[in-house]
Amino acid sequence: MYPRAKLADNHGMTPGIDKLAKILRTKEEILDKLVIQMSRITPNSSNVLENVLMDLERRADKALLSLNLSRDAKAEDVYMALLKRVEENDLALNKYLKKPDPATREGCETLANFVKEVVGETKGFFMKQEKAEEFLKKNPPKNLLRALGYNDIDQLLAKEDFAAVFSSVRFAEEPQWLNEVFFKPYENLTPDDFEERLMRVIVLPERWRAIGAHFMGKKLHNISHLKELGVIFVIPIGDEGISLPEIGEINPHKKQEDVASGITMQVFTLLLHYFFEIGFYSRLFTRYSKEEKFAEKLVSALRGDVPSFMPAESSDTATWMVIQRYLAKDTPSDPRLFMPHVSEASLISRVKENLEHPELKGLHFYLLILSII
Repeated sequence: MYPRAKLADNHGMTPGIDKLAKILRTKEEILDKLVIQMSRITPNSSNVLENVLMDLERRADKALLSLNLSRDAKAEDVYMALLKRVEENDLALNKYLKKPDPATREGCETLANFVKEVVGETKGFFMKQEKAEEFLKKNPPKNLLRALGYNDIDQLLAKEDFAAVFSSVRFAEEPQWLNEVFFKPYENLTPDDFEERLMRVIVLPERWRAIGAHFMGKKLHNISHLKELGVIFVIPIGDEGISLPEIGEINPHKKQEDVASGITMQVFTLLLHYFFEIGFYSRLFTRYSKEEKFAEKLVSALRGDVPSFMPAESSDTATWMVIQRYLAKDTPSDPRLFMPHVSEASLISRVKENLEHPELKGLHFYLLILSII
């Protein structure tokens, strides 16, 4: 047993540590040990757990106040209030943009242009177009060629946007072929194969929707990205949609055209998320370009590798793992989740937290919730 941190109360317990341990799904001893280790690195850090808990309480109070709820509110009341707020934000955003239809390519482009306006022009360190085309020619995507009716890759690249082609390979081809064949040349990439250029958002033609149907069904959304290419791609979802079914049921007496589907907010927030995620990884790629084993580190980042082992126990040194994958989706009880670690997604959310567009009163609430999670 490690000695308790200095911030312990008269009973030898850190105030609120039991609550924080439950939130983080870890043991109180692990948190106390972490405080002791970090205090050796950072002076005046003995009250860090108390400060974290106070900050969480403040953020929760702010969110509840925005929902006109108190601490005594029941879980179902909070749930319904959140759905109502999403509905309000969805309608506000949709009306502000003159009611674009996210099911169509034109509607998706309207949302994409708005996000670009909010974020501003964003440059990054991305793979050169000629290198991406070289990969396509080296291992032509046969399923994509067949689905779009082209005879060879040169014909496809001559007629279509190379970024759209490269994006579509991800969901048109079999995972085994992608991992064992198409991505294999990535192991030989060098910093010279990359350049600084603007990030792009593309909306695939509606005739490509059938190709992406399986992808949307698996991901439960119609947007993804290519970190190495600096591209976010959107697949028009069509009339069938992928909406949030509860939202339209909150007020069934509204006119049909005013009933929110949730899709506008879904597309907007995913686009916003991917802008910052690509920027995050671009900075990693830039850092790797100045170090040895560039390709190895690049491939590891793109795969979403996480340490496959538990860090060694040490009473003197604080060990933080960087986890860039949602481990809980595969194994909720993965032991790495209960040890000190930094999540890449949380770093991205912190950047988004202060983003607010003045024309959209109330839209900041989504970002407030992100800062709590």
